[in-house]
Amino acid sequence: MAEEWGNVAKYEAAPVREITVEEGIGLGGIAKAKAALRSLRLVLAPARVPPLGRLILLVAVLGLSLATMGQILETRGFVPAASPALTRQRVETAVKGYLDTWDPGTDPLIILESGVQLKSSHVKGIEIDGKRYYYRTVFGYSGDPVSRGETRDYQIFMVLDAGTHFEAEVYQLTR
Repeated sequence: MAEEWGNVAKYEAAPVREITVEEGIGLGGIAKAKAALRSLRLVLAPARVPPLGRLILLVAVLGLSLATMGQILETRGFVPAASPALTRQRVETAVKGYLDTWDPGTDPLIILESGVQLKSSHVKGIEIDGKRYYYRTVFGYSGDPVSRGETRDYQIFMVLDAGTHFEAEVYQLTR
């Protein structure tokens, strides 16, 4: 009889006798080996883990497995590309940060030939995931390349706060 130990059961084995070389490996020997293996059985303790507990355990094990797989793939040079939705969200967050605040340490002022001072991000754009994005406010002065007339080759990536006085276009140059 199996003895319960928490949710784990100990093994219960019937006496097993060794199969000698004299018995050979014939069908009789294989049948005896199978019978000996069948006599060793695991008696499972009644499951006491509630279904929610099993689900949490399954999710935890799956999460650890995926995290380990991610670490293995990353160390071998397989880095997943950023999804378009994630890139879009990152660009929106970054541009809104540059529009709403000014940090002289990361976004110093630039003086244009006309004498106007602007944030460097407003003139040179910002780089996210290896791509450069420019922004221009619709209702107000903008110092970006399109507004200054330096280029007409651009593609709008997104419009922020559309229809408000804070509306801004985020675009990339296509040249």
